[in-house]
Amino acid sequence: MLALTVVFGHAYVIGGFGPEPLSAWSLQQASSQEMAVKGFFILSGFLLAHSLSRSPSLGRFAIRRFFRIMPAFWVLLFFSTFVAAPLLVTMIYPGNESGYAAILHQGEYSPLGYIRNNIFLWIGQDVIIGPQSPLPVVENGSLWSLFYEAMCYTLLALCAWIGVTRRRAGVFVLFGILYLPCLVYQFHPFQPPPIRGLASMVYNFGFHPSGTRVVLAFSAGMAAHAMTFGRPFWNAKHFTLAMLVLALGLTYGGFGAIWPVAFPYVLLSLAYRLPFSSFGRPGDASYGVYLYAAMIQHWLCLFGIHHSGLPVYLGASILLSLAFGILSWLLVERWAIELGRWIIVRYGLGGKANRSANSS
Repeated sequence: MLALTVVFGHAYVIGGFGPEPLSAWSLQQASSQEMAVKGFFILSGFLLAHSLSRSPSLGRFAIRRFFRIMPAFWVLLFFSTFVAAPLLVTMIYPGNESGYAAILHQGEYSPLGYIRNNIFLWIGQDVIIGPQSPLPVVENGSLWSLFYEAMCYTLLALCAWIGVTRRRAGVFVLFGILYLPCLVYQFHPFQPPPIRGLASMVYNFGFHPSGTRVVLAFSAGMAAHAMTFGRPFWNAKHFTLAMLVLALGLTYGGFGAIWPVAFPYVLLSLAYRLPFSSFGRPGDASYGVYLYAAMIQHWLCLFGIHHSGLPVYLGASILLSLAFGILSWLLVERWAIELGRWIIVRYGLGGKANRSANSS
């Protein structure tokens, strides 16, 4: 649902259909796609803190995270460079097939540069420019979050290594340190430092209150797990109150100081309450949807589908994104996960308890 919410929000941005509804309602305090990305990080913080509490092997944790994220991402890069981009050049600019091969190494936005500049998750190039075209034939603005996701995995592993996650107070302190600037910013806005270098960009985008604050969202998920120990929870009165507080913040201001507390409660309550417990048993297409959706929506604009109106464009975006997400799961992700599991069992990286569980 969160992945499709990103598709919905990007339909307005990429398709050019005017202000995104949540952004317009909240006076640009939030948008659907931004809230969905925060939701991803909240769920990651909650679920991975639970995973580490049950299996505290950092080697097992690192292998599972690597094989969940990287293989599908690498397939996306190679598919975009060697399948999607040349095919689009052929369809949109007939007769330029040889031109694409000639620019593989050339230009600031060359096809091979797309792989070289992005292969380690830090997105240094988010477009591929085709020959004799001022417009990109591949554009994928959603990939930026993957680096921050990996950074949050590293933060969680570090916290587990030094023992922070074994104490509820330690997790709450970490959340408080990241949350405090949001409170201060509501009363005394402060400017982020100029973006110079990787460290400054990470701070501005991941930590500063005017940025996306995805690291704060991840720590909120960790704090929610520390508070509940992963047990299901639902309280209709508390849920209604949290929803009311979020709505008031979106309408009248101060949302930046409200969402880190109220939104995790709403999201996790819905995750437990909604009757979708068996929905993901056939597989998990959400990561593939997120990887391919923005690029697909850009393709639809190249072929003018957005001129048919928002319902047609959004419907086509959802159907194609789901199709690519399912294929990514069936052809890449599930096999990568199985390979990671095999490595864990083969080299005994899960600890004694895990080895006995796997052998049984």
